[in-house]
Amino acid sequence: ADTARAMASGLRPMPWHVDRAAAARRLGELDFEGFRGNIASVWISDGLARPDDQEGARELGRRLAALGPLRILQDPATKTPVILTRPEPVPDGFRLTGLRARGGRAQTVALQAVGEDGQILAVSRLDFGQADTQAVAQMTLPIEVRNMVTLIRMDGVRSAAAVWLLDESWRRRTVGIVSSSGMQTAQPLLDDQFYLQRAMTPFADIRKGAIGQLLETPLSILILADIGRIVAEDRTRVEDWLAKGGMLVRFAGPRMMEQSDDLLPVRLRQGGRALGGALSWEAPAALAAFPENSPFYGLEIPGDITVSRQLLAEPENGLVERTWASLRDGTPLVTAARKGKGWIVLFHVTANTRWSSLPLSGLYVRMLQRIVEFSARTAEAPPEAQNKQAETLYARAILDGEGQLRAPFDDVLPYTPAKASPEIGPHHPPGYYGADSFRAALNLDRDAAHLQGLPELPGARVHDFAPEEEIGLSPWLLSFALVLLLIDGAVTLLLLRRLPGWNSLKTHAGMAPVILCVLLFSGLISSAAAQPRAQTPAQNSGDDPLALEAALETRLAYIITGDAGLDAVSAAGLTGLTKVLRMRTAFEAAPPHGINPETEELVFYPLIYWPMTGKQRPLTDKALARIDAYMKNGGTILFDTRDQLTAFNLPRSAEDAAGPGETVLRRILGGLDIPPLAPLAEDHVLNKSFYLLRDFPGRYSGGRIWVTASANSYMDANSGDVVSSILIGANDWAAAWAVDGRGEPLMNIGSGGARQRELAYRAGVNLVMYALTGNYKADQVHMPALLERLGQ
Repeated sequence: ADTARAMASGLRPMPWHVDRAAAARRLGELDFEGFRGNIASVWISDGLARPDDQEGARELGRRLAALGPLRILQDPATKTPVILTRPEPVPDGFRLTGLRARGGRAQTVALQAVGEDGQILAVSRLDFGQADTQAVAQMTLPIEVRNMVTLIRMDGVRSAAAVWLLDESWRRRTVGIVSSSGMQTAQPLLDDQFYLQRAMTPFADIRKGAIGQLLETPLSILILADIGRIVAEDRTRVEDWLAKGGMLVRFAGPRMMEQSDDLLPVRLRQGGRALGGALSWEAPAALAAFPENSPFYGLEIPGDITVSRQLLAEPENGLVERTWASLRDGTPLVTAARKGKGWIVLFHVTANTRWSSLPLSGLYVRMLQRIVEFSARTAEAPPEAQNKQAETLYARAILDGEGQLRAPFDDVLPYTPAKASPEIGPHHPPGYYGADSFRAALNLDRDAAHLQGLPELPGARVHDFAPEEEIGLSPWLLSFALVLLLIDGAVTLLLLRRLPGWNSLKTHAGMAPVILCVLLFSGLISSAAAQPRAQTPAQNSGDDPLALEAALETRLAYIITGDAGLDAVSAAGLTGLTKVLRMRTAFEAAPPHGINPETEELVFYPLIYWPMTGKQRPLTDKALARIDAYMKNGGTILFDTRDQLTAFNLPRSAEDAAGPGETVLRRILGGLDIPPLAPLAEDHVLNKSFYLLRDFPGRYSGGRIWVTASANSYMDANSGDVVSSILIGANDWAAAWAVDGRGEPLMNIGSGGARQRELAYRAGVNLVMYALTGNYKADQVHMPALLERLGQ
C-alpha cells in the first residue's frame, strides 16, 4: 500500500489529449491468464471523450470489464470542465470564448491577461447562464499593453486547456499605409487602402497619412501602394528607418510601371506584363507553391486566384533567393531583399483587384500577417538569419497539466516551423519554443468536440469522484434499543395486568392510547439522540471538552477574527498544512482549532496563526492578558498582515504609509508587552529548521519576516533555547495552504503557480518545526549535514 500510495502521489496530469486506444492496446499485451474475472479495476476519468477517442474508450472499457468488476470514478455534475478556446483578436483587444461540458448552474470564470514578468495586465470574466455551455467576454486593451501580454488564463482553473500562450505573432504591430490615391476616394472598393486596411486590421494597428508624418512615430511596417518614386526628404527618412530595422512593403501599379526608384528588392523591366485580355494570347496565371525560404511557406493556395498583370524582374544572380512567391511560369510575384537591418518587400501586383484576384482571398490576409510576424522576428536579426521559418526551435518553457509554465523535460524534442506543426504529445508538449531571440508558442488545440461525454460502457459502474461520507449509527442503534426496552416494559405490564386503569378497560384496544404515547415519546428521544454534533471549535469555545481535546493531542490553532470568510480560509489553510506535516514529518498533528482568546486558554497550542482584518474584534484586557502570558511562557504567534501586495513598496517608518493589515496589527500590539523586533537574519535557525529556505512565500512572495531581536542572534540562539514568541509577515500563508475537503487547493496563488505553493508549504513546515523544536538545528552537530546539503 505504501508503494502504491507513493506512486499515486507522483502522478501528475499531462498537457495533451489522452489516447485510450493506445491504453487498450497496451492492456491487451499484458498476460492475465489465471487472473481473469478476479481483477477489480478503478478507472479515474474526467468523464470526457473527444469524437476520435470514443471507440478507444469503448475498447478500454471492454478490456477492463473482461478482467473483473469495473468502477468508473468521474467528476460530479456540479464540477463542470471549462476550457478557453483560441482568442480572437479585435482592434481594441481580444474576444474570448469559454466552453463547458454541460449546463445546469450559473457560473462565472475570471480571465486574466498576464505579462512577461507574471504581472496581471487586464481582467475580464465569462458569465455562464444556468443552461449555457458557451460564454463570450471582451477584454479591452490599449495596443501598448496588449503587446505585453504573454498568456491569457482562467483564474482558478488548473488545466492546460484554461491557458492560451501568445507569442510575437499575436502582437499588434503598427503599420503605416501610403497610397497614390491619397486619403480619400470616391470609389472605396477600387482603393488600395481599403483592401489593405480590411486585411490587416485584425492583427495590426493601421495608420494612414504621408510618409514623413508616419515615420515621425514608431512604426513597424511602412506600406506604399503604387508609389513609383520616393522623393526629397521622404527618401532620406525611409533609408534611415530601413537602416535601423524597418520593413518597407511596396505594391506595384500604373505609377510604378511608368517609373520607379531603386528602393526595390530587384531591378524591374519597364512596362509590365499583361496576361489575358483581348490583345494577349496568354491566359491569367495561377500561383506556384511557396518556396521553403519564404515566410509564406506552408500556406495553402486556393486554386481560383489568378494574376492578369504584373511587373517583371530583370533576370540576375540571386533572383531565386530573393523570390518569396512566384507564378507557375516561374516569374516572381513577391520579392524581398535586405536593406541595412531592415527589409524591402515588393508585390509585383497592385494592392487592389485591378491586376489580380489575390486581394479577394483569405490568402492575401495570411500573407500580410506572415509579413508582420516576419518583421517582428527579424528586426534585429543578422542578414544570414533571414528566415526563421526554417530554423529549428528548442523548448524554452513548457505548460504542465495544471496550466503552469515550467522547465522542459529531457525528452522534449525541437521542431521546425517550416514543416507541419508537431502533434501535441510527450515529445512536443504545449509551451514556448525558440531559437536565438525568436520565440514561438505551441498551444493545445481544444474546442466543443473535446467536451463530449464518455460513451456508455456495458458492465461498468459509474460513480462521482467525491469522498464517501460516513454515517454514525450509534445514536440510531441506542435509540432503537431504548424504544425496544420501552415496548418490552409496556408489553410486560400489559400481560401482568399492572397498567393503571386496566380493570376499567374492556378490551385491549384501550391500551392503544398508552402505547401510542410511549412510541411518540420514544420517537422524540430517538430524534434528539440522532441529531449530529454540529459544533465547531469556534462555536464550542470555552467548553471543558474542547480544552481536554486540545490537551490530549497536539494541534495548530488560529485566532477567530469575526470575519467569517477569513476564518474559513484560516481553518482550510491550517488543515492543508496539517496534512503536509503528517505526510512529511514525524509530527502527527490533530485537526486545527479556531480559538477565541477572550474565553479560551492558549497554552495548549505550540503555534497560533493570527491573520489581520479590518473586522477584527477589539480585544478586552482579559484577552490581552491571555495573549501576553502565552507569548512569555514559550508560545509562538504568527501574525499575518496579508497586505504584502498592497504595501510591499511603501516605507516602513511612516505611520500613514502602512498597509491595512499592518495598521490593525499595530493597534493590537499597542496593548501588549512586545520585545524589540528585527528582520529575519540569513543565518537564523528558522531558515533550516526542516527545509533549507531563503524566503518564506505564501499567496504572495517577497515580504520580510520579523522576529524578536533576542532570537535573531546566532550567539543568543546557542546560549539557550531562545524561540521568538512573535513572527510577523505579510504573505497571506493560510490562503496558500488552504485546501477543500478533497485536498484540492482553494485559492489562486499568483504568478508563482505550483512551485510557489510548494515553497509556501515548506515555509509552513519550517515555522511549525521551529515552534516545536526551537533552536535544535543551531547545534553544531548538524553543521556537516547542512554544509553537504548546501554543496559546500
